[in-house]
Amino acid sequence: MEGLYDELRAEERRQITRPAPVRNERLLSIEKLDWEARFPPKQKTLRGRTIQKVVISNSTLVIAANGNSILRWKLNGKDFDEVELPCKADDAVEQLFLDPSANHLLIGMKSGDVYYLHSKATKPKKLSKIQGNLESVAFDPNATSEASTKSFLAGTSTGAIYEMSLDASGKEKVFQLVHQLDSPMAVTAIHFETFSDAEFRLSQNVGSTGSAATSDQRHLVLFATTSPTRLYHIVGGASLQTVFSEATEHGELPFTELPGDLQRAELRAYPIGSPLKSKSFALMTAAGIYYGPMAAFASSGADANMEAHILPFPQSMVHDGGAFQPLSFSTSEFHFIVLSPDAVQIVSSLNGDLVEEERLMATDGTPLGMVGDMVRVAHLLYTSNCIYQVALVNEDRNVWRTFLDKAVASGEETMFDMATLYAKTLEQKRLVHRTRAEFYYTAGRLDKAAGYFAKSGLQFEDVTMRLLVDWKSAWEQHASSVGVSGASANSPMAGPSHKTGAATSGGSANAEALSLVWWKEVDAATPLRLYVLEILKALPAPMKSQKTMLAIWLVEIYLHQIAAAENYESLGLYNSPQTAPTLRRDEITSDFQRFLRDFSMHLDYPTVVSLITARNQRSLLLYFTRIMGDYHRVVSILITSQKYSEALSLLMDAQTEKIELFIYKIAPMLMEHEPERTVEMLLRKEHLSFASLLPMIMHYTSKLDERVLQAEKYADHEDVMHVEDNYAIRYVQQQLERCGISLSSSSTATEGGGGGGVGGEDDADRDGIDLDLWGSSTIEPVLIHTFVWLLAKYDPTGREERLTVLLARLVQLREMRFLDDHVALDMEYVLRMCRMFHRKRSAIRALLLLQHRLAAVTEALSVDVGFAKVIAQKECDVDMKKKLWLVIAGHQIAHDVDIKQAIAVIAESDGVLQIEDLLPMLPDFTEIDLFKTEICSSLQASSDRIHVVREDMMRLAESVDHTVQELEAMKNRCYTLSSNYHRCETCHDLLLGKQFYLFPCSHGFHCDCLIQQAPRILSPAQYQAFAVLADAMKTLTSGRGKEFDHRTRMQVENIQAEMDNYVAADCPLCGYAMIQSLSSALIDEEAATEAKTWELT
Repeated sequence: MEGLYDELRAEERRQITRPAPVRNERLLSIEKLDWEARFPPKQKTLRGRTIQKVVISNSTLVIAANGNSILRWKLNGKDFDEVELPCKADDAVEQLFLDPSANHLLIGMKSGDVYYLHSKATKPKKLSKIQGNLESVAFDPNATSEASTKSFLAGTSTGAIYEMSLDASGKEKVFQLVHQLDSPMAVTAIHFETFSDAEFRLSQNVGSTGSAATSDQRHLVLFATTSPTRLYHIVGGASLQTVFSEATEHGELPFTELPGDLQRAELRAYPIGSPLKSKSFALMTAAGIYYGPMAAFASSGADANMEAHILPFPQSMVHDGGAFQPLSFSTSEFHFIVLSPDAVQIVSSLNGDLVEEERLMATDGTPLGMVGDMVRVAHLLYTSNCIYQVALVNEDRNVWRTFLDKAVASGEETMFDMATLYAKTLEQKRLVHRTRAEFYYTAGRLDKAAGYFAKSGLQFEDVTMRLLVDWKSAWEQHASSVGVSGASANSPMAGPSHKTGAATSGGSANAEALSLVWWKEVDAATPLRLYVLEILKALPAPMKSQKTMLAIWLVEIYLHQIAAAENYESLGLYNSPQTAPTLRRDEITSDFQRFLRDFSMHLDYPTVVSLITARNQRSLLLYFTRIMGDYHRVVSILITSQKYSEALSLLMDAQTEKIELFIYKIAPMLMEHEPERTVEMLLRKEHLSFASLLPMIMHYTSKLDERVLQAEKYADHEDVMHVEDNYAIRYVQQQLERCGISLSSSSTATEGGGGGGVGGEDDADRDGIDLDLWGSSTIEPVLIHTFVWLLAKYDPTGREERLTVLLARLVQLREMRFLDDHVALDMEYVLRMCRMFHRKRSAIRALLLLQHRLAAVTEALSVDVGFAKVIAQKECDVDMKKKLWLVIAGHQIAHDVDIKQAIAVIAESDGVLQIEDLLPMLPDFTEIDLFKTEICSSLQASSDRIHVVREDMMRLAESVDHTVQELEAMKNRCYTLSSNYHRCETCHDLLLGKQFYLFPCSHGFHCDCLIQQAPRILSPAQYQAFAVLADAMKTLTSGRGKEFDHRTRMQVENIQAEMDNYVAADCPLCGYAMIQSLSSALIDEEAATEAKTWELT
């Protein structure tokens, strides 16, 4: 494979960002702050002051200068002011403490006095309760605000620790002694944090021996003393006072005593941590820096400080040959910034090496200390004359190499992980991976080495040859050690092996020897396989050919390992711990299946099939063809092996569109051998063509008929052909239910004394039809035809339950007009099937489906007279209903011996039949006494009807006379008009001046005024008819003056009368038109548009 991946390497080279030329960049950056230049012009005389103390927080710098003055400077602004301390001239500032918000300043004097100064105050306030010199203060970074400090801790020179809280005026809201050391040692540094116990254990994975509730708040307190140098650490308590009281209950506070003495022990905490606010702590001692993770002290266990250790000061930090005496220090993420009397030195917190140093000039003054802004993560160095801002430029640039060196030395995997994390460039990451791979390779952990070799950027050919040589040499070594020649076993390069040969190659000794060889065959190929797999994952998408070649090679390696594991299993030695390989066959097979599934898009299908087939791995072949979607091949193999159930399981999970045509082909065979599961599979596949599945139905029924004929116990057709045992019926019925027709309705009506539903003739049957499903489904007529044929043929004789219910549903659909337009059903075929298989009850429904009511009643009379009567009762057409009842009555009279009972059909017909309708049907010699009562009742009913009609006619005559009288009265009605009083309601002119209309309500209108209102009072259709009449009137009267002949006059009068019927039918002011106008808007659209122009904006 020489040169095969030149394209890959070229692509990688293009992706690598070329680093800039290596320059001697310094890590330490020191910038001088010209603090004296910040003085206002009027205070230039203050220049030349010496610095006594400096503190910084939240970008606010506070300087204590000689002369007992406090200078405040906001670095991100121009604010600079000076505050004079009200103290004696011989006193001096010894300590400054500024809270994280930079609003509260505590000033400790050499005399022991303590002053408080707010950021907005210009005059400090003296605090008188503190006993001893104020040496250290610890604020809560999350609790301080401009208005108050909240609770904080203060340590003194006498070993006392106070809990205090000050407001903006300096009033001591809380002041209490929480602890007093037994010895009067100065508490020179103190730090505390609050956290939730549950959050801490969850995020830091630090256990707690206490039983605190998950919501309890806990405190972690660290404080250091000088002479001797000790670091006290306590944790617990819901408040600062309780954390000390609980700790003292168990005796003396826990502490770590450190060697050497310093004038002042400094404690620093590096921020960025959760839920603890600090990630790590560091304590400066004479021997070095005591350093460790803050989480080490968050546990109350006895071994809480085991993770902390002292980093000794490097010998290279000493310049004059004496003992190194640090003055102060500050911390960063990976370094310590140490201030000595003549230099600033950078020490790595990872390995303690001196990284860089900067010598200080004597002209800059005496070095005093270092302070840090933990809010903005900034560092300041100050001398008696100058203030410097110290920064570490790109301090993590070489961190990866430090972690890598520690990893190689210690072998810890976490160190390798950290080196990878901090490696920035591709070359750096590859160097880490290469070193890690060589480390694992040397240690014999080839599996892990293979994964990192793939990320190392080494030549593919070089790594593969190393792994292949190791594989072959390991095989030859084990083969020679156990005395197996090349003829007895195949080498790893020799291709497929067969377990039968290995199992029978002579004797138990040779079998044990072969077991060692196959053991190495199973495990030795794993590193190469893992390496090639990682390379395959790393290849870019365009390199399709390379991906395919590697994938095929992996297939061969997997198959070789599986074959070797099978040969080993055949010897029965897998339970031997001395010779058992690491991987078992099922593990390798599972891994191989996962590979086939994840990388199927890179595999050449015919090649992989041939490789798996050559190894005789049938289960793997089925798995691969399944994930590749070659259902034809895999199902054909399963059917050939008569594994119908497995084939159906595979088809159930396949997509319908991929196997639809294949299902039509194999469905008859599957239905023959596994009918129940075949039906289940078919029901899962939607949108299958039932017409294409018809051969399956026919094949299944033919096989069913053959079994029935061959078995004597199936001679009774009624006992054999049960619907529940016929899976063809079950499938078709489920398909119909998906279309909205259900045959399992519990409310099916029964007809007379027989079984079966009335169907469309009974309202209760509507429960079995879902009209929404029916309307939205595409139904093939052959589906219903086949179902009718199956039920007619196999439904038990004399019962016909499902067939009658089906036909009843169809009758109902047709009566609701949901059948003819939705499916082209051959109803004659349905009737023909019922008659062919002698399904009389179903034939009645078929006739009803054809809407042959008379024939249905006639046939029903031979089966169930009650059902015939139900059909007649449901008939809506009066004439047809009478015909039906006459047929029923004739049947009753002809077949009923008791004529009186036959005549009872008159009452059942609900008045449709009368006695006179039955008289012609009665026998000639029938005694009239038998139906004397019915005749009398009929005559009496006729007399009553005649009487009712006579009364109705008399009432109608009286109503007509009354109407004629009212019309005559209307003609003679007269109205009195005043020529000066009555005016038109529209134009308000006198009515008598023009033609007018006068309504009974006394409202009057001129003719032309009323006609103008026609569009308002008439509907659109009425107005259109009125306009036609007006045009006709205009045509007749134009050009003729007032002279009309008789014919024209009659036409004018008729048209005028019709026009009056429209416009003068009702008064426009108090009639129907006015009532209708109540629902209309007061202004029309045009007026509304005009009104909008007057709106005020």
